[in-house]
Amino acid sequence: MKVPFGTSSVLNGTFMTRPAAHRRAAADKRLASPGKCGKLVFLPYPGPQAPDLPAAVPESNGALERRTRLRHRVPATRSRVHISYGDMKKGKAMTSKQSAWTGMLSVEDTALYVSDTGGPGRPVVYLNGAYADQSHWKRVIADLGSGYRHITYDQRARGKSKRSADYSFEACIRDLDAVLTARGVDRPLLVGWSYGGILGWHWADRNPDRVLGVVTVDAFPVGLTGEAGRERIRKLFRRMRWLFPIASRLGLAARMTADQHAEVNIECNEIAAASVPVLDRLTCPVRFVLATGDSLGSKDGEMEQGRTVLDPLLASNPNLKVSAKVASNHSKILRNDSPAVADAVREFAVTRGPAVG
Repeated sequence: MKVPFGTSSVLNGTFMTRPAAHRRAAADKRLASPGKCGKLVFLPYPGPQAPDLPAAVPESNGALERRTRLRHRVPATRSRVHISYGDMKKGKAMTSKQSAWTGMLSVEDTALYVSDTGGPGRPVVYLNGAYADQSHWKRVIADLGSGYRHITYDQRARGKSKRSADYSFEACIRDLDAVLTARGVDRPLLVGWSYGGILGWHWADRNPDRVLGVVTVDAFPVGLTGEAGRERIRKLFRRMRWLFPIASRLGLAARMTADQHAEVNIECNEIAAASVPVLDRLTCPVRFVLATGDSLGSKDGEMEQGRTVLDPLLASNPNLKVSAKVASNHSKILRNDSPAVADAVREFAVTRGPAVG
């Protein structure tokens, strides 16, 4: 039994159900009434769209990005600048470690869009689904409130981050290191959905003394592998290629070609399938919030069957526990069951003592 991972943010596309004019009107209405949530979700921190990256930072690979810009004033209480990861490592151009900050962080050949609410609370770093932007964490962050320090960022070619020549899993590991270093975060709690959950396991495995724990939202060590699995994934993304230009503007796909989307997904599935030893040896606490049913690219109960692979791991490693099993499927879990994710984060306040960072 094999399950394709990381397609949820592409399929989460209820954006296709209404004409563009209606979507724009709905977006304006939601910006005017931030307490109302609907099918389109917007970046919770710092709010409206960031200004364009300064001209001194070139487009990755000379690519011309397609953007949809919402021209609204940025709250004056939040700084918004462009800085270099290299300068951060040297101790240059850095704001206070716990101050609120939003801006572009230069890493290798790209720049990542990062938001940090600041404050003295426990630092929680959110790791997105494979092609999703940080807006999907809006409800979890609102539920947890200002007692935590919330750090979100868009991965390469997702959301407001720049394109790159490297979209590998290892690049995502390096980017997480860069964000933590730039924001001066020590021992964060990592909260990852789907692809982000797998990323959280591997970063924690490599950095056992630097992580407080991991909350995994519907990720498990199963994936499509082998040539048949790779071809199935490629066909799926080629069929959906016409959706990507629209979906990327709504935080549901990356600014990549269909083949690039597929290669990210293929690698993710292979890493997930090989992650049983990683989970079995993790020494930090890991809390799972599991969905129900299938999702994009899976069928005939594959996802539900895949979740059962966790059972022997839960029995063998006492650091792994299921915090909740919810009714939503993989794609809708953050939208419909965000309180369960927030509750899993709160478990660490009980199990791990005072906030760090």
